Amino acid sequence: MFLVTDTNSAIKAYDVTTFRPTRHWLLSGMDDPWDIRSCTRNKCLYVFNWKPTAFKEIWRICPESMKVVKKWSTGNDAGRLSVTHDSNVLLAVHSHNKINEYTANGQLIRDIKLNAIPGVRHPWHAIKLTNGHYLFSHGDLDDSMHGVCVVNGKGEVVRSLCEKKGSTLRNLDVPVNLLIDRRGHIMVADHNNGRVLLLSPNLEPLKAIISRSQGLRKPVRLALDEVNGFLYVVDCEFDFATRKWQEGEVLIMRIK
Repeated sequence: MFLVTDTNSAIKAYDVTTFRPTRHWLLSGMDDPWDIRSCTRNKCLYVFNWKPTAFKEIWRICPESMKVVKKWSTGNDAGRLSVTHDSNVLLAVHSHNKINEYTANGQLIRDIKLNAIPGVRHPWHAIKLTNGHYLFSHGDLDDSMHGVCVVNGKGEVVRSLCEKKGSTLRNLDVPVNLLIDRRGHIMVADHNNGRVLLLSPNLEPLKAIISRSQGLRKPVRLALDEVNGFLYVVDCEFDFATRKWQEGEVLIMRIK
């Protein structure tokens, strides 16, 4: 497992069986890494480099040598990453309310604008589904509507769970990260509610699979190892005043 923090330029690797650190690298020029994703097909890592005083970048890195294979500018577009089933790279552009899709080498091939969808502002994370639709979470601190939505390639809504910010099973509060399991169920890191919420493939809320009662504070990232039956939850509070993540930890949960 590879981790980055936005306080330094290090990429850290951990053994997923012992949960102990194995290696770490310092990459020159990486000013403020916000997110990291892996691509098994191309055997590479993608890191979003915030670069506070310059245009933002996505770096493609070889995990064996930690050499930068490619980097490309996203201009002022910033957000979280995911890698698609066809090995493209998605960037959920938080402030500009859109989803960018790039090829593995950085060519922008799709720019999905979300401004026309009522109540949808500030996408946090996006995943491309195998049918070509796009699943994303949205809702920042001052937004009234928070939720999870599926759109087609034109940005038209296919289905949506979008309600006023809250803490019931149907109400989210800053849903910052998503993942999908092999059955098509969706897990949502519901940051301010301190839980990971499980949704059906049709976006129906099912249950909280981990919450504050189990020691969770504020989840920000999720990773799933279905082979070994582990859910990894990065637990770290986001300081909205400074737009920085505070010091956190990784919670490991055994799942069936």
